[in-house]
Amino acid sequence: MARRRLAARAVLLLLLASLSLETDATSARQQRAKERSKRAKEKAAREEIDDTGSEREAKFKEMYETAALATHHGDLPQAATLYEHCIGLFGKIGEIRPQNGGNGLHVHLYNQLAEVRLADGHLDEAEYMYNNAVTLALALKKQQKKQPGTQKDEESDEEDKEADIESKKTKGQEETLHRELMRAYRSIATIQLQVDTEQERLEDAILTFKAMRKHARSEHEEADIFKEIGILYLRQGNLNAAVQALEEAVDLYPEVKKGYSNLAIAYARQLNHKKAMENFELAIDVEPESPSLHTNYGITLAQIQDFTHARMALLEALRLDPTYQLAKDNLAKVEEFIEDMVGDRGSGALPRHKPLSKRYIGPTVRV
Repeated sequence: MARRRLAARAVLLLLLASLSLETDATSARQQRAKERSKRAKEKAAREEIDDTGSEREAKFKEMYETAALATHHGDLPQAATLYEHCIGLFGKIGEIRPQNGGNGLHVHLYNQLAEVRLADGHLDEAEYMYNNAVTLALALKKQQKKQPGTQKDEESDEEDKEADIESKKTKGQEETLHRELMRAYRSIATIQLQVDTEQERLEDAILTFKAMRKHARSEHEEADIFKEIGILYLRQGNLNAAVQALEEAVDLYPEVKKGYSNLAIAYARQLNHKKAMENFELAIDVEPESPSLHTNYGITLAQIQDFTHARMALLEALRLDPTYQLAKDNLAKVEEFIEDMVGDRGSGALPRHKPLSKRYIGPTVRV
């Protein structure tokens, strides 16, 4: 009797387990069905939105094109007014079509308005608009991170294709948003270098580039920002910080334009001529056709009294650009030194060296 009870209990447990599994499977199917239904409703809603928002979008497009045309023809006040209207109208479109908020267009409008105000000489207004662009872009980037990824339904190839299309669209929106964010940061730094005192504006611009670096998406992009920071430190006279930033730039991306050349200049100003020579040679490998680079190389060679090679470097600079005045000036001084040395040796006297810092125009920062 007891054995029969145990057998009956085992059968009951198996039935319950089977029922539980079936319930779970049914629940999963129901969940997928709900998700498909939800997506279908959202798609239908979007199609309805397309109809209600099309007139407003057409008006926006016309206004944007008119603003661009006004900018092209130099009617900057009219262009500014139109871009302001575009920003206001876009806000209304965003309420109807909220997915547009992530594509960077709103940020782009603030950048366009700022660019027009800058061209019209209104630096404060331009900086304010660029800051609005940065604030909006950062908010949108934060919003993008919070959005859940699209879950694929194994039962529907069509839904998989829709998800792939949506994924590509999202990626494109992220790229546009990132590009507009970096544009705003760089423009803010440009404005900061035109206002306030020299040290204040350099410090502000350095801080802006440091904030910009946090959002770099590639080693090349980050290296370029480090290079800009290094150049600003050079202008500030902070040679140790300049060397550190420029070393970071070339370590991250050796081909970064003007990285090695500015690093060489920083070392030359530190009187670390060995490091300066090494970096000038690396820079020439990257940019062999740069007259300013050969000129700076020649100046630094002259500073260590290697006048023969200094003359060769300056002649190469003039071969590349016969009108380059900095190369002409320094070549004349180098040749004067060579003549002095030859004359002094012929008379048995010591070479008449004048202070190099007064004889030479120092290496220029290659912005």
